[in-house]
Amino acid sequence: MLELEGHMPPSAGGQEPMDSLEKHYLNLLVEKHGWVLVGRSLMKALGYPSLESLRQAIHRGSVPVPLFPIENRKGMGALSTDVAKWMAGRKAIASIPEQQDNET
Repeated sequence: MLELEGHMPPSAGGQEPMDSLEKHYLNLLVEKHGWVLVGRSLMKALGYPSLESLRQAIHRGSVPVPLFPIENRKGMGALSTDVAKWMAGRKAIASIPEQQDNET
């Protein structure tokens, strides 16, 4: 597995340290796709069923991570760090059991 120490891009001021799950996801993403996700790799990482559904989400402004244009290329890209953080956040939400209203 790719070791991130010494390979991380400069962090923006005020960012929180990564938890182990986020680091794990980042390792997987960077190893497979590099530091920037675009097109099909971004679509799959964010769980969109097709490129068209990703395009629609971009158009609506509903993509859950920051996107940016890439010079001399069509479409938008996202940093692997942002996608890993989003993935870890989804896992944390999924791990919280739903409370049921048992007051009957």
